[in-house]
Amino acid sequence: MLELRHSGKANTLREEANRLRLDNIHVQEEANGLRDEQKNHIARIAELQAELNKLQAERNQSLGKIAENTQRVPTEAEHNANILRKYLGQCAQVTVENAGKWGSAAIIADISDNNILTLFIPAGPSAQAYGSRVRCDKVQIVEEKVGSCPVQINVLGFYGQPINYGNAKSWEERNTTLGGPVAPHS
Repeated sequence: MLELRHSGKANTLREEANRLRLDNIHVQEEANGLRDEQKNHIARIAELQAELNKLQAERNQSLGKIAENTQRVPTEAEHNANILRKYLGQCAQVTVENAGKWGSAAIIADISDNNILTLFIPAGPSAQAYGSRVRCDKVQIVEEKVGSCPVQINVLGFYGQPINYGNAKSWEERNTTLGGPVAPHS
């Protein structure tokens, strides 16, 4: 009897052990399935990350193109002022629209921040020095040497009246030798 009771208990324990083994197998199979699913998710994350990197690269290229296309185009005055700045202190062959060439070469003396060109004619044996201002959008420039002048300027219209600088032989002397009035531009 005692053996029967032990035998029944042993059978119950064996059944419980078998059930636990089956549960363990199911848990392991589920764990394996979850690991496979995790691997698939990791692979998908890698694919999505690669796609994101590609899209970000395309976005950056597009932003670069947008930046290029939104840069402010220099005005004609700015463009001409930048060209003339290369010739500061040098002479220029000057012609005036509908009036012809100036009798002597002018010095490109100054270009202000607001793109006003000052042409300076030094004093000569029978003439006083003077300066004429021109807005840089009112000039036509030819970068071709004529005589000793590396650039030609055609003036379409002056800015204000000429300034008399008396007997100034150079732009640097202009404020020390001021003269009287100068005839208006022709």
